[in-house]
Amino acid sequence: MQRLQTILQYTVSSLILFLFLAIPLSFLSSHQPSQFPSPTPFTSASEIKSFDSYIEELYQLCNLEDYQLPFKTFKLGMIGFVNLNSQDELENEKVLSIVDYDKPSTEKRFYVIDLEEKRVKHHTIMAHGKKTGWDMATKFSNTPNSHQSSLGFYKTAETYMGKYGYSLRLDGLERGFNCKARDRAIVMHGADYVSQDFIKQHGRLGRSWGCLSLTRMDSKPVIDVIREGSCIYVHRNDRDYLGRSKVLNEKVARRNFEEML
Repeated sequence: MQRLQTILQYTVSSLILFLFLAIPLSFLSSHQPSQFPSPTPFTSASEIKSFDSYIEELYQLCNLEDYQLPFKTFKLGMIGFVNLNSQDELENEKVLSIVDYDKPSTEKRFYVIDLEEKRVKHHTIMAHGKKTGWDMATKFSNTPNSHQSSLGFYKTAETYMGKYGYSLRLDGLERGFNCKARDRAIVMHGADYVSQDFIKQHGRLGRSWGCLSLTRMDSKPVIDVIREGSCIYVHRNDRDYLGRSKVLNEKVARRNFEEML
């Protein structure tokens, strides 16, 4: 919670400084109006501190459009992130990870976003559950032995050495959607079936039993960054989930955001 407040305060200060420095010297001369910068969307400090403007600027500063992460998906991740922080659910408030299952398995759909450094630290491919779909993830479950992925917000937990080597346990934070993750042994790990070679051979990634599976090369550096209490948002444009998730309460997020400033 305290770290997020620091991040928010630092970002607001940085934006104000950016706006001040963005005014070119040509402003002092009436002979060079064509060199004025494009109008900024902010006209006052109070607007910069708004929930919407904060997320929009963070999206831009992290260059998330270049990584083809839709703004709507990022905003949903931030809504949940703010709400969970307000409840002191997260110990590692520096990073937000997003799995975008609106994308096929052949595309990079896993993002680790450093909210302090304002950059994407990891962007890579990720598998989904065997019974969640072929190339696209379409069916989700919280049921043991379903071999399906689960949507919603997770908190990363402890690491361990298992069947797939260095792995990360996950705790689902949403009742009815992913709260049985630990009982189902839904974890993050590397796997041979997650690779560009597998895609070339089969036209899709291999599939897990519901785990968030990465490439062997990516798994350790990713796990080392996000372990021990950071937030993961597993997204799909799923009407049932988006309509019933209590973590994705935007009104509450706005109120929590204002209290953090």
